[in-house]
Amino acid sequence: MTRFFLRLLAVLLLISAAMVNNRCGKSDDSLGDAKSPGEIQAEKKAREQSLRDKKKKEADAYLITPDAPTKSWIKRASFTPKPVDTEDGKKALQLNVETNFPQDMEYRLSYLYYKNEEKFPEADSESNLLLLDPFIKGDLIHADIDVYVKDKPIERYRTETVMIPNSPPVINNIAIPDINGPGTYSIAVDAFDKDGDTLTYSMTKPASLPQDMQLTMDPSSGVVTCILGKTPPPQKLDFVVIADDGDKGIAKKSVSITFNITKENRKE
Repeated sequence: MTRFFLRLLAVLLLISAAMVNNRCGKSDDSLGDAKSPGEIQAEKKAREQSLRDKKKKEADAYLITPDAPTKSWIKRASFTPKPVDTEDGKKALQLNVETNFPQDMEYRLSYLYYKNEEKFPEADSESNLLLLDPFIKGDLIHADIDVYVKDKPIERYRTETVMIPNSPPVINNIAIPDINGPGTYSIAVDAFDKDGDTLTYSMTKPASLPQDMQLTMDPSSGVVTCILGKTPPPQKLDFVVIADDGDKGIAKKSVSITFNITKENRKE
């Protein structure tokens, strides 16, 4: 009987030891699968980045750029290096677009212009002419061109960025007084530079002047001073006023002075 109980006890001890080992093994496996806080944080960041990449890919699904050539319905698109004149006499940058569409395929282009990386909704989205009035030299311009087929957008093409060039000054008016006898007269020049450049004025010298007549110009204000003596002047005097913005922008305007000198005025 004693042997039987001893054997039974031994069997129970073996079974108990096996169960303990099994539990320890599972515990070790669980510890082996556990991740550190750093690993958990890294996985979280990876998932967030993957989500951002997915959203960006969806947003730019049909964005084509010149530096990332992809098969595109637009072969090339670029702004003219120099401004062009519009039908109503304004200055504009022209966006030239070449497409790969078959001749018999109907499509539509829409333009979204950007000024210094911000959308410029004031521009006409249906025109490839960007009027220069709202811009000054140094502004950075690019455009997104949306391609539509049957009113469905199929592609967006982004142009390269260009810089708005210098705009020349404009001489609006030259106020010529009534010169009817000897004396000093001032001729005012009204000029404007949209870029805010400081203007310097000059003038061409008339072919000939009477000995006691002077015609000078202030280079800062643009005021022309005419000093007329008693010697009869020519019936008409022609010269050219020039406004220079210092950045290769020049405006010229012809001036013609008609003298209304009578014998009575000449004696003064």
